[in-house]
Amino acid sequence: MSEEESWAPMKPFVRELSSRHIAQIWLHHSNDTGKSFGTKTREWEMDTVVSLAKPEDISDDTAIRLEFRKARLRTPVNANQFAPLIIRPGDEWQVEAAARTATSKEKRNSTTLHGEYIKAYDRLADAVEETPGFDGKPVRKVSIDAVRDELKRRGFLDTNDKGGITPTSRSHLLRARVDLLKAQKLVASEGFIWRP
Repeated sequence: MSEEESWAPMKPFVRELSSRHIAQIWLHHSNDTGKSFGTKTREWEMDTVVSLAKPEDISDDTAIRLEFRKARLRTPVNANQFAPLIIRPGDEWQVEAAARTATSKEKRNSTTLHGEYIKAYDRLADAVEETPGFDGKPVRKVSIDAVRDELKRRGFLDTNDKGGITPTSRSHLLRARVDLLKAQKLVASEGFIWRP
């Protein structure tokens, strides 16, 4: 139910169960973007909100990502109990640590970096002679390091006080390159990158 009023009659019931120290699990569905469908006011009464979703970065169709979106009982001492997990069902279920999902700001930055990565490649490729690609067709191979340095020079990668790229920017850069390779917008081999 999308409106706050439709959940309101449940609040006294939830509070009554909680006052009796009765644990509760309420199941709900999300929208296409993975957000809890409808009003978030139902989550105000909850100590914990868990999301179960298909992992975006894993090709295994049976894998499930478990992530705590809200955890009032999390402390520095027990934080590892609330870490995101990948669950794989089977004869013996497997559980493994999951990578942290990017925030919406990080996703925006990553999307910007995708476009700037292509632009940096194109600028550098203009000065490169064509050589055969995997299929023998002529391509302009540019050093992956040269693209990184171009993005750093143009201010798209954060640097530390010694001029090195920060671990966060290094991670964003790698993710952008991998995404572009998966989307077949770029090809990479032996330290070089080119358009297919």
